[in-house]
Amino acid sequence: MFEEKIKTQDLLNGLKYHKSILDNLLNQGKGYDSFLINLIGLNKLFDNDRKVYVKEVAEKTGISTAKIRRYLEQIYDDIIEFLQIEDRTPIITGNVNCSISIKDRFNKYFYIENIHLNIIPREGEIIEIPFLFPYFRHTYLEVYKVYHEIDYDIHKIHLELRRKLNRFVRFKEDENDYKDNMKYYHEEMNWFHRKKYYIFKRGEWKELQ
Repeated sequence: MFEEKIKTQDLLNGLKYHKSILDNLLNQGKGYDSFLINLIGLNKLFDNDRKVYVKEVAEKTGISTAKIRRYLEQIYDDIIEFLQIEDRTPIITGNVNCSISIKDRFNKYFYIENIHLNIIPREGEIIEIPFLFPYFRHTYLEVYKVYHEIDYDIHKIHLELRRKLNRFVRFKEDENDYKDNMKYYHEEMNWFHRKKYYIFKRGEWKELQ
C-alpha cells in the first residue's frame, strides 16, 4: 500500500481523521472487525489532545503489535476503496465556514472569522467591504489567495485579501515573499499559517491613521 514505511503509531492515531466513516467498514466479513469495534469504542483515540499508543492498544485488546500493524494497513486500504466508490452516499460537509485576512502595509494581518458566503469569490476578483474603511482607508480589496480545507464534516475556506494592486506589483511581491520565506513555503504550504505574520492587536489600528 505504502511506498515508504509509515510508523504504526502514525497509522493508529491517523484514524481520528476518518472517524466519520469507520462504521462503514464494519460487518463486511473482514478479519479486523472486532479489532476495529474496539478501536471505535476507545473514545480517547479520537481526542485530539490525547495520544493513544500502540502498546496500550495491544494490552487492552490482547492483539500483538505485529497483527495490529496488519489490521491497520487493511483498514487504510479499505478506507481508500470506500472513498473511491462512485455510488456511495455523498460526503456532506454542511455549511461552508469562511474567514478572511487582509494584509496592511506593515505586513500585519487583520482577521475576520465565521463568515457565511453564498458564492465563493475567485482569485483576482475585487470585493468591497465598506465597514473596514476606518481601519484601512479604502474599501476595495482584491482576492489574493483562496485556501480550502475539506474534512468529512466541514469545509473551511480562507480568503486572503489585499488592497487592489496591478499584476506586476503582485508578481514582484510574490517573488520577494517566496525568497524571504522559502523554508516556510517548503514546509507549511498546505494551509494558511497565521503564525508567520504579526496580527493586529486591540487598539493598534489607531496608530496607523
